[in-house]
Amino acid sequence: MKKIEANKLGQFVKIKDIKKCFVELNQNPDTDTLWPNQEIRNQACELEWKKYEYLPMNGQIGEIISIIKCMNLGEPILIIRTFGMFYIPISELGVEKIEVKQSIKS
Repeated sequence: MKKIEANKLGQFVKIKDIKKCFVELNQNPDTDTLWPNQEIRNQACELEWKKYEYLPMNGQIGEIISIIKCMNLGEPILIIRTFGMFYIPISELGVEKIEVKQSIKS
C-alpha cells in the first residue's frame, strides 16, 4: 500500500481489511483531545452504526476527514466518512488509496 500522508485529508480510500477498524476507539480516554470534534467522536463507533443497521465492510469507499495520532496506539488512525454520514476509525494498513475516478466506478 502507498503510505497516506497527513496532508492528504479529503483523499478517498477503499477499505481492504475491516479487521483493522477500531470500533470502540472513541471510548479510549487517550484520544480525548485528538478527535476533530465531539460529534464525530460520538458517531465513530459500532454502537452508533448499529442504530442504522450499518457495519463497515471491505470494499466500501470513504473520504479521509481526520487522522488521529495517539502514541499508545503505535500507528496513525484514519477517520474516514462513508455514505456521507458514517465515521470509521481505521488503521492506514486497513485501506488502500484510490483515485476519485475509481470511486465513481465502484
